[in-house]
Amino acid sequence: MIGRSWARRSALGLLAVVALGFAACFGMSKELRRNGISAPAEILEVWDTGITVNDNPVVGLKVRIRPADRPAFEATIKRTEISRLAVPRFQPGQVVFVRFDPRDPTQAAVDFDPPAVESQTPRPIPPGRRPNPPGGARKLG
Repeated sequence: MIGRSWARRSALGLLAVVALGFAACFGMSKELRRNGISAPAEILEVWDTGITVNDNPVVGLKVRIRPADRPAFEATIKRTEISRLAVPRFQPGQVVFVRFDPRDPTQAAVDFDPPAVESQTPRPIPPGRRPNPPGGARKLG
């Protein structure tokens, strides 16, 4: 009885360690999530790593990161798991958010939960003003 319980707990513990290893390997490290700087990045290249997790592809990315407080730079994200439904968002020319280590900008990962940015939030139109018509120009007179 004691032997079975120990074996079951050991197997569950090993499974947890393997799952955490996969999360760290294909996602963002705790340190990068805690101390990294979020910034938009243009995807320059994307490649298939040959790995899938639950039918979702794990891809590699070369990105040009454009932080607000420093010049743009390029980084390589060796592996990131993306939803198979999000594949069109991860093509060259598309912009995604990433987090990078300010001490070592070569360390970067896709930020699937970027912080809210004020400029991304639509501002309400003040009472009495109408938005510009399609095309951006207002008719005068």
